[in-house]
Amino acid sequence: MTNQMSTNRRCSVNRELLLNIADRKQAEERIIHLNTILRAIRNINQLIIKKKDRDSLLRKACDIMIEARGYDAAWLGFFKDDETFATVKGSGFGEGMSRFSEHVMGGDHPSCIRSTIAQKEKLFIVGKSRECGDCFFKDACTDREAAIIRVEHVGRLFGLLAILFAPDVTVDEEEKDLLREVADDIALALYNMEMEEKRKLAENALKEAYDIVNRSPSVAFLWKNAEGWPVEFVSDNVKELFGYTAEEFTSGKVSYVETVHPDDLERVAEEVSTYSKEKEGKKVIREPYRIITKNGGMIWVDDRTNIRRNEKGNITHYEGIVIDITELKRAQEKLREHSKNLEGMVEERTRLPV
Repeated sequence: MTNQMSTNRRCSVNRELLLNIADRKQAEERIIHLNTILRAIRNINQLIIKKKDRDSLLRKACDIMIEARGYDAAWLGFFKDDETFATVKGSGFGEGMSRFSEHVMGGDHPSCIRSTIAQKEKLFIVGKSRECGDCFFKDACTDREAAIIRVEHVGRLFGLLAILFAPDVTVDEEEKDLLREVADDIALALYNMEMEEKRKLAENALKEAYDIVNRSPSVAFLWKNAEGWPVEFVSDNVKELFGYTAEEFTSGKVSYVETVHPDDLERVAEEVSTYSKEKEGKKVIREPYRIITKNGGMIWVDDRTNIRRNEKGNITHYEGIVIDITELKRAQEKLREHSKNLEGMVEERTRLPV
């Protein structure tokens, strides 16, 4: 009896030891498992710093997820609108990836993709027992769980990240959190790329606008609302009209007031004062006035000036286009002289005896 009890006790201890060993092994495997995902996140963060091309980022991020974690497959899709894919990149699908991309980019979305787009939850788990219906890709997903994660930042849905797990893997909450983190990092990178693209487009548009201004007979000015109307910006073609370079204006070597003909200065200043009482965006419509050029010559100019105000309503700047109308003024003067001569001839003829 005693020997039997001793044997039972040893068996119980052995079972506990085996259970402890199994638990410890399971815990170690779990740590290794989570570390692989953390490594993938770190590698993707390094990738984000290096890669500035969207397609290259998407493709390489999928490669990292496969290599670091050992997922069966991964794909990343980037939207051109809320539900249409502009591009889809993936790893682990083999030759089927091109067929998958073709279907998805053509709008043939499996139900799991439609559900993820429609729902507000960040992550959608597709179970092993899912109903795939006539999905063109269901054979690749048989007996596997999949996770589809929304790649979004500041309310903008950039695309989807999909992970296909091995047949014997069931995703847990910690892994879900880490996958959400991966998606967030990628979304931030795509957001930054989009902002950089918009910045470059704005720069190019501004450069084109400046080029047009510089090639035109008009000169663009930005004057500060201060004594002398100091120039903050002027287009490079100012030298052709005023004789002064853009640098001479913007450095303060010459102010705009100094170029206005003394006989016109009071009137121009009064017009500015009158229209400064108007709202922002109201054009200061001045009568043409004269400019004294650097070499002492004189030209007639016309300008249309907008008023800029700060948040308190105070005027900070005036911005406008100055156009050389000297030839127009000369033509008008000749027309007036011609009209005057005609009037004189008519008057002379009426005085002649019949």
